[in-house]
Amino acid sequence: PLIADLQKLKEGIEVVIDGTPQIVRACLDFFSADNLSAHELAGFQTHFNSGRICRTCTVDYSNFRVQLSEKLLVERTNDIYNYQLDSILRDPRNSSIYGLRHACPFTELDYFTVDSGFPHDVMHDCLEGVIPVTIQLVLQHVSSLGLITVEGLNDRLSRVVFPASSCKPNLFQKHFFWANGKIV
Repeated sequence: PLIADLQKLKEGIEVVIDGTPQIVRACLDFFSADNLSAHELAGFQTHFNSGRICRTCTVDYSNFRVQLSEKLLVERTNDIYNYQLDSILRDPRNSSIYGLRHACPFTELDYFTVDSGFPHDVMHDCLEGVIPVTIQLVLQHVSSLGLITVEGLNDRLSRVVFPASSCKPNLFQKHFFWANGKIV
């Protein structure tokens, strides 16, 4: 029903404004959602710990923390999305290759494309994704130069006065500067 209503809105509906009939048209420009909801609706895999985890590019989970150059990534354009979708419809086993499970229902609208219709989830992508990884890489590099230690960072953090005790940051674990250490 939603798709049918959106198609009617694109064609236009007549409304009366101040006694004057007018045609009003509307289109679905994008669908804002968190990553899990956007992936489910767009047809992508809904787990982010293996396979093709990104709806913007085709990076594999095993490379996403080390593949830091956008130039080396393959962008998921509308043509690539349609090619991959056609491939999984012909052979469902291709689903795991592309990280795509089914068609997005909004693609029934002739103007909607998955590649531009699902903006990024800033909270998950930036605040829980890119920013902690960037901070981790910078701190690990500075540590490798011998300029900081985990103990030194923790000492400085413990001296910061926060407005509420619930705002205190987590201290870094001793293994933080190892390759598998993570900001939590």
